[in-house]
Amino acid sequence: MRRSVLLFPLAALFLALSGFDCGGASSQMTTAKLAAQRRDYPAAAAALEKEVELRPNNGLAWFTLAEVYDELERPVDALRAIERARTATEPKLTAVQLEDTYIRQFNLWRNTYNRALDAYRKTDMTRALAILDTAIIVGPDYAENLYFKGTIYDDMKADAGGRGADAEAASMDARRLRTYEDYVKAVGPMVEMGTKLGLALQMSPASVEAKLGKPTRSDVSDTMGGFYYYQSQNLYVYFAPATTERGLAVEGWKVFDAAIPERLRSAPVLLRADPYAVLGMSAQSAKKHDDALRYLQTLSRLDPNRAGVSAAITQIYLDTKRIDQAIASIREEINANPKDARPHIDLGNLYFGAERFGDASKSFENVLALGLPATDDNVRIALFNLGAVYKNWGAKVQDSIKKVSGGKPTKAQTDAYMAPLRESVKYFERYRSTNASEFQVLVELGNLYDVLGDTPNRDRMITALEGLASSNASNRDYWRSMSRLYALLGDAKKAEAADKRADTLP
Repeated sequence: MRRSVLLFPLAALFLALSGFDCGGASSQMTTAKLAAQRRDYPAAAAALEKEVELRPNNGLAWFTLAEVYDELERPVDALRAIERARTATEPKLTAVQLEDTYIRQFNLWRNTYNRALDAYRKTDMTRALAILDTAIIVGPDYAENLYFKGTIYDDMKADAGGRGADAEAASMDARRLRTYEDYVKAVGPMVEMGTKLGLALQMSPASVEAKLGKPTRSDVSDTMGGFYYYQSQNLYVYFAPATTERGLAVEGWKVFDAAIPERLRSAPVLLRADPYAVLGMSAQSAKKHDDALRYLQTLSRLDPNRAGVSAAITQIYLDTKRIDQAIASIREEINANPKDARPHIDLGNLYFGAERFGDASKSFENVLALGLPATDDNVRIALFNLGAVYKNWGAKVQDSIKKVSGGKPTKAQTDAYMAPLRESVKYFERYRSTNASEFQVLVELGNLYDVLGDTPNRDRMITALEGLASSNASNRDYWRSMSRLYALLGDAKKAEAADKRADTLP
């Protein structure tokens, strides 16, 4: 079974109550209190059930019964008791107790979710799915239930074997897709709201502040993450430690109803990009182009650094011969939001896919002209893409010259394709200035310097790449690239060793 899915055990949020303080209003309440003190929760439940039968408007009895049902792992009954407690008036819950009903409901969901997670880790998928159905009842606002459920179906699809395996895998895949569709419907309004504000997953705190300004309140640490709160939108933006050296990165955001306590709002809310990717690629494979575009275009705004998304969108437009329509649509978006970098990038990618390299370079240059900080993800994307545009532009010119020159280009013809390659170097070097440890850009520069005949800089790139060997020890692409670069140096021994190292890696 694959273990690549990202699931999280949630930390408990503590209640403000000191325990089962049932007061002394009735014999049933007293009996419940004493039973709870000796941890006889069935007896406590029986006494409280009698109390609410006799006095159905007793808010404290309903709230205490919810606590007892929670101890008995009866989350649906506990939720029903919480809902009755919120509306009861004899006695009415205090403000602190009312706030704690929301914390209690969160903890009900957390406990149920974690039981499903435990079953999943024990590979008891059927039980995990059944528990998640309960988690959906207890915490219907937590879309993470649906994401988890979809990943279970994905694992069940991958693990299908034996007789009827193809039919079983197809069934699991259909369930996964339906579940991910439900996830997208659940988080869609929040994703749309956030992306319109310029938010995206993996953004740094500095990039968020560039879009939204200084937060009204913040609570973040480099090791634990945290949140920014923007009072004008009642918006919480959540950060987690990034998996790279870039520090904190956005993992989600949410706007809360005023009734939700601050202690709940500070708990992280995750937004998942995988369902959009799965649905988009599935629709593209089925040639449902409009559906594929809808999912993939949202994905490109939600997770702009995800590899292959822009290329997939461009390919759909190319396959459906809708280039002009796509250009017009993106230009309308640019006119409506001229300071938004994403439409410029989308337009540049579209031109690139159509091999309109001059137009593509102008679109990416427009991103650089927006005045964004050098660390902004959109600046990084634009710089790398400009390097790719000019590299491919040079290669296309070179191919054309080879055809007309019979493989014997003049100096003027050679200069014609060398010029865009020099431009490519310029942009890749700018990209490298803030991304020095990304081996891919060093590989691109090493190859470009070799074509340009700049052996000192080519060798400098190879030396820099050798310094990244330990951090890429298990990276097959790194060693394959090193093999090709060593071959350029004429070092057959190192090239062969790197190639053998690549062959040992998955």
